[in-house]
Amino acid sequence: IDNDNNLLYVKGAVPGPKNGIVLVRKVK
Repeated sequence: IDNDNNLLYVKGAVPGPKNGIVLVRKVK
């Protein structure tokens, strides 16, 4: 559930998928 929430938050906060991956990696 946390992963889905993080993905949604990243997608909403960052319009770029590359940035999203970086954010997700930092969170993990």
